[in-house]
Amino acid sequence: MKYCLRYYSLSQYKNTADELMIIYDKNNIKLIDFAKERPAEQRLIVFVQKDITEEYDIDDIDIFAAAAKEHPNIAFKLPPEISPAPFKEKKLPYFYNFFTSTWDDVIGLANMGVSDIYVCNMLGFDIASVSAYCKSHNIKVRVFPNVAQSNFNLTFEEEDFEKDIVKFFIRPEDVQTFEEYVDCMEFWGLVQDQDKVYHIYKEEKWLGKLSQIIIGYRGSAYNRELSNMFALHRTMCKKRCNYKNCSMCYQFVRLSTELFENDKTLQYPPKILTREEYEEKVKEFVKLNERKEGEDGDKNKFKVSEASVSYESELSDNVFE
Repeated sequence: MKYCLRYYSLSQYKNTADELMIIYDKNNIKLIDFAKERPAEQRLIVFVQKDITEEYDIDDIDIFAAAAKEHPNIAFKLPPEISPAPFKEKKLPYFYNFFTSTWDDVIGLANMGVSDIYVCNMLGFDIASVSAYCKSHNIKVRVFPNVAQSNFNLTFEEEDFEKDIVKFFIRPEDVQTFEEYVDCMEFWGLVQDQDKVYHIYKEEKWLGKLSQIIIGYRGSAYNRELSNMFALHRTMCKKRCNYKNCSMCYQFVRLSTELFENDKTLQYPPKILTREEYEEKVKEFVKLNERKEGEDGDKNKFKVSEASVSYESELSDNVFE
């Protein structure tokens, strides 16, 4: 997986990150010199935050072209109000600071000739299909893994917090599962914190609560106890819980809570499942939950039993420590 870090002078990774993003301001940054100093393998992302098509700023596009000549591994991130025409004319790769949530967004941006697309919100649950489309159009897929995303966020009551589990996000443990579909990850939050978050995602391990690593997630899930099926299920579910009877994400949380409260932990790191293995395991998982719900008579309870221990052990190989 490749990662993009925003430029921060005190970052220990600013020269080794796969991508480095800077905000363009010709009054403060000598872009051409900065580009020349970048390692050849590091992709430089120049975030243009004002309309360079205005007459008094038209020389900026020449500065961009000169920077690209010094460092060809470069792209320009634009606000939606900027026309791509000057960048197309100079053959400079560009993409928009626009968070796609629908297929209309994806297709519209692809038709504009962008180099990258941010996949966000509900569209993240169809990322396998989006990735295939983007690859066919030579477009890179970008995501913000560490923030819980939804088109609708007006939930303020504590009883609604558990619903955050059906928002789009990617845990550190799930990076390998998404690597097939995502080209680059960026991190949400304060720039001063991104080194710590970057390190956690590079290590692909977080032993704390999910709410401590995912911004905007307010639920109770224990990250280490979440099944390794969690991510693979979400790469292709299309968030059908919105329109069909699916509760898989909630089932994963219920199981993680019961495992934690019964002092059981999943093997670390979890085994990465293939899609074929996942399809077999999800059938077992559904049958297990149907059986347990019938025994308990309460869909809000999920008891750890010999059956669930057997299932999880079979799933992850020597699951329990």
